[in-house]
Amino acid sequence: MIAIIKDKDGTYVSPVFAVKEAGWKSEILAFNRGRTDIQRINMWEKWMSLSRQVFIVKEEEFSCKRKQWTGYCWVLEDKDLWKKLRFHKAVSIEDFSRFKEYAQEIVLPEWFEIKNQADAEDLMSVSLGFHDSTLKRLEQNGEDIEIEFDTSWQCNITVKFQDIKNTELIDRVGIIYDSVLKKTEDGFLWEIEVCDAGGVGGVVDFEALPKAPYIICNSIEWKIEIL
Repeated sequence: MIAIIKDKDGTYVSPVFAVKEAGWKSEILAFNRGRTDIQRINMWEKWMSLSRQVFIVKEEEFSCKRKQWTGYCWVLEDKDLWKKLRFHKAVSIEDFSRFKEYAQEIVLPEWFEIKNQADAEDLMSVSLGFHDSTLKRLEQNGEDIEIEFDTSWQCNITVKFQDIKNTELIDRVGIIYDSVLKKTEDGFLWEIEVCDAGGVGGVVDFEALPKAPYIICNSIEWKIEIL
């Protein structure tokens, strides 16, 4: 599992060793910016408003569970590690040498390519299913459509739908509330299951749409901009 983490100095990339699923109180176990320490990091921070701190761009199905945490077995079963994390914000990897093999820098691609359903789920997870998203920009070039989404969750996501086979009503989308992305025998289907009608730029007119907007295409690439 790989995440982009936002801190006071900007963003950095880290492997994720464990995840606590607890709604707005969710956490991850990951490196600090310098990859010298292991720390528990809140996925969301609430000051004047709710702010997203963790953007998981590559999911992984962990094999072990400990209370609300899932993660690598060698991490969750290390009682000394969790005892120290309970009383300290961060723990040096010098004291837990197994983390050192993961401490090399991770360079993410500018564009992530979706090849299978697992890749599709990565995009839907980091975008939160495009819930509360609006279409900031839509450009069509031949059989390709590029859409930049304002997700409203402290990031913009740009998706290239390539070699379009069919599309309906995408330019009539105002606010997205739920969408799905599926790998099919014919390529990929992205369908907006619930939305308010409108248009590009966050326009909302609440007119009824005759059917659910969708795109069917052969390939997809995407990139993320943390705000």
